[in-house]
Amino acid sequence: MSVQATYGAPRTPTGKIVSTIAAAMIASMLLAQLFSFEDFAVTLGAVLPFNDMVATKVFAAGIVAVELLALPYLLSMYLSMLMRITCASAAIAIALFWLMITLTNAHAQNSALFSTTINVSGGIIAALWAFIISALIAATIYGDTRDRSNPLEKKPKLR
Repeated sequence: MSVQATYGAPRTPTGKIVSTIAAAMIASMLLAQLFSFEDFAVTLGAVLPFNDMVATKVFAAGIVAVELLALPYLLSMYLSMLMRITCASAAIAIALFWLMITLTNAHAQNSALFSTTINVSGGIIAALWAFIISALIAATIYGDTRDRSNPLEKKPKLR
């Protein structure tokens, strides 16, 4: 059995724009987090429900890795079906993680979205950012999974 890589289902022009915006938002967060990665674990530790510093450092590295793993799906790269599902799952996980963090930590001085590179305090702006990313990722996945054929459409007869 061989692994066959494809570009996935063709996206509509609107779907391409939506997925590119989601990828740009995640990439900007990723770059900001990596720019000040030594402070990311400390900043993330303030918003996570546990206080173990070693676990927070491992979790911070995992968040960055999962954000990076979500990008190939959003950018419609040439992937196998298993990798496409893995990357789409990573995108869903990132969207849900940041949505949960921003909704439960409105009191935080820094929401950790951009680490300490850009200080975005917890509250409306951080929650809105997470809602937008979640909506864009959900729209991309919905657009990729829906069947584009119309069963009531008349098909031309083959002769």
